[in-house]
Amino acid sequence: MARVPTSGSRGRVVREARKRVHDPAPSRRDEILEIAATVFARQGVNSTTVRDIADEAGILSGSLYHHFESKDQMVEDIIRPAIEADLERYAQLAQSRLRPDESIPSLFEIALTFIERQPAVAAIMANSFHQLRRMERFDFLNGYSDSVRQAWSDVLRAGVEQGVFRDDLDVDMAYKAMMGSVIGVAGWYRPGGAYPMKRIVTEIASLYVQGFCSNPSRSGGAREDGSAAG
Repeated sequence: MARVPTSGSRGRVVREARKRVHDPAPSRRDEILEIAATVFARQGVNSTTVRDIADEAGILSGSLYHHFESKDQMVEDIIRPAIEADLERYAQLAQSRLRPDESIPSLFEIALTFIERQPAVAAIMANSFHQLRRMERFDFLNGYSDSVRQAWSDVLRAGVEQGVFRDDLDVDMAYKAMMGSVIGVAGWYRPGGAYPMKRIVTEIASLYVQGFCSNPSRSGGAREDGSAAG
């Protein structure tokens, strides 16, 4: 499970949420949305009530309806901008001229740094994704999931077709293994901990590239100290 932001980390969550807002001085609606993101991340969407958010924001429950039609609207307004920005990063990678073995670290960078860029959204997605995606309002999450799978699978298939990756590589299994690693990191990663995110991305990507490549001695990402992996 992704780490849930605590009250002590709320200031960082607020600052990151403000980056999504064009107005440098967020409105009261934006401030409430930032608070709601923290509560949803901490308690889970299903277990959070409008009153919980109102209490955290220091207002009456009825006052929330001046800004939002429902709790679901708040959840959507928190999640949608974050995943749209994420999809844009995948689109930019698809348009790059990187070789498949060079794209693997970039895929991990996009997926894993999402935890740092959007800690509250990452926690909400980890805790409530399967519940939300079954709701018509959040059908866009299914599209997001499909797009991410496509982005990763396209890189893997290109690697096989170009002879960079082994011709017996099972693309579906490889994708599931890589996603399992991403989910695993989300469970134990702690900002400021023993393993900086840059190192995590480099090491995990190198493990997979070495395993996928048809000629491992010629592949592998660079380590943080600049030396060749392997």
